[in-house]
Amino acid sequence: MIDPKELRIGNWVTIDNQMAWPELANIPVVVTSVEEGFDEQFHKSKGTVRMKNGHDDYNQFSEFISPIPLTPEWLERLGFKKREGGVCYEWWNGINEVTHDWLVSITEMKDNGQFFYRNGKHTIKYVHQLQNLFFALTGEEL
Repeated sequence: MIDPKELRIGNWVTIDNQMAWPELANIPVVVTSVEEGFDEQFHKSKGTVRMKNGHDDYNQFSEFISPIPLTPEWLERLGFKKREGGVCYEWWNGINEVTHDWLVSITEMKDNGQFFYRNGKHTIKYVHQLQNLFFALTGEEL
């Protein structure tokens, strides 16, 4: 489950509700709206998330929304480029027009595959976290 407060329109997530949407198991969907709040139909939920997969729209309680683990494949899909390093890989996206270095740099540790934001020690585990960080830093969507 993802707390609806963590989600923004455009984030990639999956629906983890085999009873309602068996055809969407492990298929990424894009968030199109988020409504926080208690729901009388499902008391565990903290809100409702609307998503889109192609042309199809889906509504789901937040209890059944799962994050997508960040992987090298997702970094490539989001436009990041890889550079080999000693004990880590560097993933970068864009060029900073002022300093002429990388706009956003993510480090992947070779020994455990853990990702973190290079200019801080913030671990990034999920695609939506990277999307939110990138938007906060650049004002642009991945």
